[in-house]
Amino acid sequence: SKLILVDTAGHSSSDPGIMEEMLDGLDQISKQI
Repeated sequence: SKLILVDTAGHSSSDPGIMEEMLDGLDQISKQI
């Protein structure tokens, strides 16, 4: 899960879909817990 967050943070912050990607990733991580 940490790799997903790090990979997401590595993308350009100007990407409009970055927040959606991060939220979607966090949602999937919370489901795995």
